[in-house]
Amino acid sequence: VFEMAESQGKDIYIRSIFLQGLLLMNIDALPDKLSFAAPFIKQLENLTKEFGLTRQETAFGYIRSQMPFAQVLFGAETKEQVTENLTAWRKTFPLAWCERIKMTFADVGEKILNPHLW
Repeated sequence: VFEMAESQGKDIYIRSIFLQGLLLMNIDALPDKLSFAAPFIKQLENLTKEFGLTRQETAFGYIRSQMPFAQVLFGAETKEQVTENLTAWRKTFPLAWCERIKMTFADVGEKILNPHLW
């Protein structure tokens, strides 16, 4: 889809790469209605620690490497968050890291990926 859009001169915009903030939440602070996401957040936390990354760097790095033609929209409440996100955006990542992310989260279901189902 992304390559086809580029070949036709179309822009693609991706938003909510943090899944409405879910990927950045502390596991201990998850609301009860999101407790089903705890195992996935723990997996993400373990991977980020293993690779010495933040969760923001992980999300931005994955999107940049897998969807290089897309534009990313993100929200922020403070200037510091904008700065953190821009720093994360600029970080480069090895292809092997992205493959690891794909393998680890290959079975994530619609309930995690679609905030309307929360």
